[in-house]
Amino acid sequence: MAKKAKKGDARTIRSKKELSLSLELLLQEKDFVDISIKEIAERAMVSKNTFYNNFDTKEELLDQLFLRYLDNIKVAEIFDEGRTTMERVNIFNSLCTRFLSEHYAKFHSMVLHDESRSIYWALANKLQIIIRDELRIYGKGLTDAEHNEMESTFFAGGCAHLVYREFAKDPSQCSEEGLRELLNTLWERLLAK
Repeated sequence: MAKKAKKGDARTIRSKKELSLSLELLLQEKDFVDISIKEIAERAMVSKNTFYNNFDTKEELLDQLFLRYLDNIKVAEIFDEGRTTMERVNIFNSLCTRFLSEHYAKFHSMVLHDESRSIYWALANKLQIIIRDELRIYGKGLTDAEHNEMESTFFAGGCAHLVYREFAKDPSQCSEEGLRELLNTLWERLLAK
C-alpha cells in the first residue's frame, strides 16, 4: 500500500479537491459502479498513485464528496445556543435546500445515472449522521441509545428517498420552497416525539 499523504499538505488538499471534482463530474455521466479509479485520476489529471496516496477506495472518495457538500451547508449560526431546536432545524433546512437548489442540475444528472443506487446510499448515510449528530448537538435524543441508531436509520432512509425522488423529477417540477417544506415537515414529525 502506498504511503498516505499528509492531511494539511497543500498538494494533498489540492489533489483531494481535484479527485473529488473529477468524481462529481463523472457521476453526472455514468453510474458509480461503472467509474474506474483510472478514469477518476485521468479526469483529475493526476496519477493512480496520487489517488491511492489520498484514498483507499473510490467509495472513500464518494464519502469525501458528500462531506464536502455538508461542509458547504453547515455554518456557525446553526449551533447558536440561543435558538430553539426547531429554529436551528429551519436554518439548516433553508441552507440545505438553497444548496441543493443551486446545484439542482448536477444532482438531477447524478440521480438519473445512479443505477446502482450508490448516490442514494451515500445520501442516506450522510443524512443519518446529520440526524444523529445534529440532534445530539441540539441536546435532544431520539429515544434510548439502542433505538437511536434504528430510528435515525429509518428516518434517514425516508429523507433520502424523498430528496432522491425530488432530484429524479423534471427540473420544472421542483422548487426550493417545496423541498424546504418537505424537509421541515419531516423534522417536525421527528422532533415532536
